Amino acid sequence: MSDSLSGEEGKALQVKDGGTPLDASVDFINTEVFSYVSKEGQANAYQAVSQSMAQAIQDARMGLQNMVILTGAVETLVMKKIAECVAAGDDAGAAQWTTFAATLSGPTGPLYAQNTFLGAVGDTTTAILKEFPNGS
Repeated sequence: MSDSLSGEEGKALQVKDGGTPLDASVDFINTEVFSYVSKEGQANAYQAVSQSMAQAIQDARMGLQNMVILTGAVETLVMKKIAECVAAGDDAGAAQWTTFAATLSGPTGPLYAQNTFLGAVGDTTTAILKEFPNGS
């Protein structure tokens, strides 16, 4: 009688005698252990995906918040420049700064782009999360 170790895909190594398990309980243990381990592994993977998607949304939101702050600071500077141009009688300079201010807050401005990016991140994370079970 020669004992050998068999390592089939998804099963623990077990001692065999002529291709049959020496103990029927080994198959039962393998089935139970690998069923539990597989479920635990899947649950951990789902949790990791959920956490990373939440982190992606938080990062995009933080980027939007930073852009709001920066845009506000630039708008304040632009208003000061417009006021200086008007006080100095520089209508051309005031017109340039006014155009810049309109571009800054318009649909081609950085705040609009950052807001659009946040929406795209939200759509992408939603699509990814729909591919995973949520426990309901």
